[in-house]
Amino acid sequence: MYNQRKILRLIKMPYWLGIIADAAWAIALFFPYVFGVFIGNSDFDPEHQTRFIMMLGGVLMTGWTFLLIWAVRKPIERRVVIFFTAY
Repeated sequence: MYNQRKILRLIKMPYWLGIIADAAWAIALFFPYVFGVFIGNSDFDPEHQTRFIMMLGGVLMTGWTFLLIWAVRKPIERRVVIFFTAY
């Protein structure tokens, strides 16, 4: 029983890493200053078109974050999600 818990925890780890990374980048895409900090350019000031594209990317990244949250609840049955994430 202990080994099954340990194995399940190891299986869930990539899901949680993906959730954290995707959530962080989603926030960065919605807020250009945060994006600038992430890329090492605190003076990052994109034009309006670039901001619009970043927000669209942020929406997609947020959706993928929620998909990973959904998948981590049953990681074995929904394992295809982690394969798409890793790819």
